[in-house]
Amino acid sequence: MDPETSSFKSPIRQLTDNNYSEWLIDIKALLRGKKLWNYTQEAPDSDKSVTAQAKWRNSAMEAADLITPTISGPVKQKLQANAFDDGYLMMNSLANIYAPKGDAEFMRLTREYYSLRYEDFDSMTHYLTHIKTLEERIRGTNVVLDDDKQTLLCLGMTLPEGFQYFTKIWAMTPGMTADKARNMLLEEERRQKTLDIGTVGTGGVGLVAITRHPSKRTPSGKAIVNDVVCPRCGKGHEADICWKLHPELAPEWLQERWTIEKRSRKRKWDELQQQDQEAPGEEGAFINL
Repeated sequence: MDPETSSFKSPIRQLTDNNYSEWLIDIKALLRGKKLWNYTQEAPDSDKSVTAQAKWRNSAMEAADLITPTISGPVKQKLQANAFDDGYLMMNSLANIYAPKGDAEFMRLTREYYSLRYEDFDSMTHYLTHIKTLEERIRGTNVVLDDDKQTLLCLGMTLPEGFQYFTKIWAMTPGMTADKARNMLLEEERRQKTLDIGTVGTGGVGLVAITRHPSKRTPSGKAIVNDVVCPRCGKGHEADICWKLHPELAPEWLQERWTIEKRSRKRKWDELQQQDQEAPGEEGAFINL
């Protein structure tokens, strides 16, 4: 089918850049009703008879004809021409473009899934539909919930707000394991206990450091008091920027990661410079790092 000349009206809401998960639920139901879904999920089997292969090609083309009017124009432009004759190739291409991928996306979606509350939705239909949508998106990441991910998921959902910045670090750290996460949390607990911040009486009420900024004053001339204190170094800034201001205080695992990232950036810079040297005369070219 020619995607530009098709005049069929979409039987479901059209796929755009922002609704792949919802569209996938609708198109799956539509194709299953026509007994064509399997032809969009499995490649043809070369071991089958010529007749069976011909049937697969015809069914895959029929599926593509059914899918095409459900795709908006901007999305069609991202597909190769031969995808419009093959439902399997079309669905595979769309999944590569829009399906959520990676551990970080899996963890984010799973946390959202298990944190849903019926009270946040205006109807039972809306509530159940959102559950189904999240299930499809989680399945689309092709990530398996192993022991490490299960532990990280539990920590991310139960740690207090003061430790939530660790979940962002874990999401950005390749090969993150439950043991590494536990060690990081234990190290942070030891760090906080050894800070030179006293307690009042036996009630365990922490004293808050008060700092003044002479350069920051009220209209009357009084210095503005800042009651924010970093739990790591005891200075007047938030904990999430402490290691940026004082990198020498960062734990070894983070310093090692910074070193790796620095080497990676230098390697990319060297590669770009090499490419620039190999292509002389291209005036006006620039490198945006």
